[in-house]
Amino acid sequence: SATLSLDVSLDENDLIFHSIWQNPKANLPDALKTIEENFYVLASDLENSLLDVSLMNPAAQKKAVNDTINRLKELGFEIIIVDCPPSLGAAVISSICAVDEIVIPVANDAFSFKGIELTTAEIKEIRSTFGLKPLKIHVLSTMVDQRLNLSKEYKEKLNKKFGSIVLPFHIRTSSDFSKALEKRETVFAVSKKTNAKADYDEV
Repeated sequence: SATLSLDVSLDENDLIFHSIWQNPKANLPDALKTIEENFYVLASDLENSLLDVSLMNPAAQKKAVNDTINRLKELGFEIIIVDCPPSLGAAVISSICAVDEIVIPVANDAFSFKGIELTTAEIKEIRSTFGLKPLKIHVLSTMVDQRLNLSKEYKEKLNKKFGSIVLPFHIRTSSDFSKALEKRETVFAVSKKTNAKADYDEV
């Protein structure tokens, strides 16, 4: 979704993560697509769905994303964001093994509470299974409509139950996100001040 949202078009010769994870040193930085100055993406497409088959071996799970991140660090990248789907397939397990911190975006509804409990427990179990130290887990409250009492109630419940890991700010609902998606650009592309920009600046 991040690749599509940033309007990255791929042809059959372009490299994606599935193509490079076994040899990131040889394929990076060439596989990166430039979005703007100091902002790049290692693109994804539906072929990445094959990763769950390719990464069946636990040793591969532990090193695939980690080796790619280490190569990016060698190239001078300071912040690397791994965009994961909301499932615990092999590629996501590989990401959990590789990163320093995890941000779990949640909507303000009852379904999210159970999801947070399950996800945080799985993350801790995965790190323990691979002999890795615990990492920082953050919960980011999103789609917050401050006009609705229900939204406020869920946010209060979220803080009460998961207070230690809930980030002290949230993402408000805004039409700026759908507008940016339609234009295939980030919310920071417009010059005017917006709630969307202010909220993500805080994050």
